[in-house]
Amino acid sequence: MRSLFISPPAPPAPKMPRQIWILALGRLFLQTGSGFIVFYVTIFFVNEIGLPAALVGFAVGCQAIASIGGRFLGGICCDSQYWGRRGTLLLSAAISALGDAGLTIADNLPLLILANLFLGLGIGIYWPTIEAIIADLSTENQRYEAHAIATVADTIGLAIGTFFGGQIIGQWGNYRILFVLQGVAFLVFFTIIALAIVEPDREQNEPLDLQQDWLDIWSDRVFLLYILVNTFFIFYINQIYTILSLYFTNFITKLQTGNPFDIKEIGLFMTYYISLNALCQIPIARFLNNSDRFQGLRESMLFWGGGFLSLSAIGIFPQRTIFLIIIAMTLFSLGTATHGPSAFALMADLAPKSLRGIYFAWSNQSWGIGFALGPVIGSEVMGFAMEQNTAIAHFYWLAIAVTTAIGIVILAYIQKLLKMRKC
Repeated sequence: MRSLFISPPAPPAPKMPRQIWILALGRLFLQTGSGFIVFYVTIFFVNEIGLPAALVGFAVGCQAIASIGGRFLGGICCDSQYWGRRGTLLLSAAISALGDAGLTIADNLPLLILANLFLGLGIGIYWPTIEAIIADLSTENQRYEAHAIATVADTIGLAIGTFFGGQIIGQWGNYRILFVLQGVAFLVFFTIIALAIVEPDREQNEPLDLQQDWLDIWSDRVFLLYILVNTFFIFYINQIYTILSLYFTNFITKLQTGNPFDIKEIGLFMTYYISLNALCQIPIARFLNNSDRFQGLRESMLFWGGGFLSLSAIGIFPQRTIFLIIIAMTLFSLGTATHGPSAFALMADLAPKSLRGIYFAWSNQSWGIGFALGPVIGSEVMGFAMEQNTAIAHFYWLAIAVTTAIGIVILAYIQKLLKMRKC
């Protein structure tokens, strides 16, 4: 555990394994498929099929519910001697393809719910497994960069899918083509894993004892605190995707015209955030490779805090709105790019090699918690601000900035516990 809190000069990392690049290619196809439909499912089933928006929202929400169980199932399967990492990834792709097939033919609420349950289950199985196999295939000095490579592939794939999805709808107006294309992406991912990925060598001396393993996890105070602080990060990321557009359209006006920002302008801000995040991933990962695991997480908290303070300052300096938005989106990009590889590398070090799948399954629940709390809290505050006082919306970002200070304190305490454990 020495590398978790001491930062000696790191030896040069060996060449990145070929399997990491193959997995990145698979992830690019997978996220391209996700990009085809991620922004368009709700529009199609509400505007084209005619289902009530609330019911469509419930059906899509079933995907998140199923993904919770899927993450646990994925962790258990990928740690097992029978399924392993490779077999579990194939299972994930097959279940996701079934869900997409259901989505392609769905024209009523029950079928839409069923399709989303399959998609959520498949995606849930995928995440702890893909993180465990990347941890297995990379050395300690490669993990920052290995995660960064995978994240860049995810980002590029999502951007490609989102762009061409919009072009297809604009050209032909046929949403179901997008569902078919996502299914093709799942099948391509399945083929890449089946033909080009080899099961990593793992220490597995005895069958898993789930009851004992889970008791050990829940008695690990360091790990539980890590899940707590990681939920902070995921909550912040969720605010960018779910609440920020609401804030821009309802509480900020352009100084020149007095009009709110339109969708195209908000899209440019988001494109800047995503693009800068992708560009920074590998340089930041290489920079962090010579530091301890906690430095990146602390720096990420500082970036997020600065970004939220910049948004809050818009209420005080409305004449600097564009400048403050650019500063905020820049800091959010740096915070996201710094958090991902740091959190992944720390998790890979904390988890016993034979139980990485289960540990990643539990740590992945912070994504479910953060993405569940984010829209609820943010939309409630923004709704209250629209009814009462717009200053509440600006103050909301200041309140979130304060939580980053709490996060830094928790990180310091985790690091202290690890030092005590070593002694």
